Amino acid sequence: MSKNTENNKSGFVKYMSEGQVSNIYISDKFEMDCSSTDDYIVKGIKGIESHPEKFFIYRYIPFSRIYTEFRNKTLTFVSPQKWDDPFEVFYFVEAEEDNLKIQDEIDKLRCLCFSGNEFHGEEWAWKVYKPYNEPLVRVTFDFNELLKLLVRIDKETNEDPNKNKVDFYITVMDYSKDKNELEKKQKEIKKNSSEYLDIINQLSYKRKAFENEKEVRIFALFDKMPDSGIKEFENVDLRSCITGIMLPPLPRFMDKRDKYYNEIQNFQNIGMKLAFKMLYDDNLNKDLGEYITSRTTNKISPSVKQSRLYNPDKKKDLTNLKIKKQK
Repeated sequence: MSKNTENNKSGFVKYMSEGQVSNIYISDKFEMDCSSTDDYIVKGIKGIESHPEKFFIYRYIPFSRIYTEFRNKTLTFVSPQKWDDPFEVFYFVEAEEDNLKIQDEIDKLRCLCFSGNEFHGEEWAWKVYKPYNEPLVRVTFDFNELLKLLVRIDKETNEDPNKNKVDFYITVMDYSKDKNELEKKQKEIKKNSSEYLDIINQLSYKRKAFENEKEVRIFALFDKMPDSGIKEFENVDLRSCITGIMLPPLPRFMDKRDKYYNEIQNFQNIGMKLAFKMLYDDNLNKDLGEYITSRTTNKISPSVKQSRLYNPDKKKDLTNLKIKKQK
């Protein structure tokens, strides 16, 4: 792999797109093709998988949140200080008084998390990420198309003198350290370090119990602390990088309802499927009934399928039914 060392930082490769160097740094734990002078291609995660043409990552997210991102045309990054894992939040407990510089760097950081794992550990993921009050969906992203989207965000943000400048760092989680090792390193960084890369690298470690996630994290490091813990990049069309949406599985019934399991599973998610089709058709101003009975010529809609996790029969997915215009 060829590298322009002036553009790289320890453990990271500066991403090249359309012959231009960007402010996006990609961990050298990714398998990359840097032979082209126009576009670098990420093929997968080293030691896990490699795709000659496509590399996909996945995001489990509540239906209402991804729907809102589509509608508002936003991509939302969240401060790691808002994470609910106590073993990671520990890192953000107030820094040592003689090292407030590290707290300043923490305050400028926002993050977006994905999984590099499609099916292994799928049942675990549906259970762990499920919100208590609404459906969860799994969104498939074409990683290289997502990089192109970040390049556009990077350019629009950093070329506008009125916007808060930002660099992106993309990492692969390391699950090799135990809880005691992580806490020891966290204390050391909070006391002695003032480097943002120390924070990003430390936030790329996680306990072995979460190894099924094969997590990928995109960090946004701002020049100044954003106004809130949530940072939304605007005018973002996610349709360019989302290739598929998986609707949640339905656990098997232990009574007479199980006779109709296939029907119930398919019909419970038809509303979400229609919503995504309408999002991709730009038909959200239409009445739902009008949309259902109309013909559409949409050719960019992603694959929207029902998870068959608890259905070993793999029978026909009724959510793929074509709706015909009524006479």
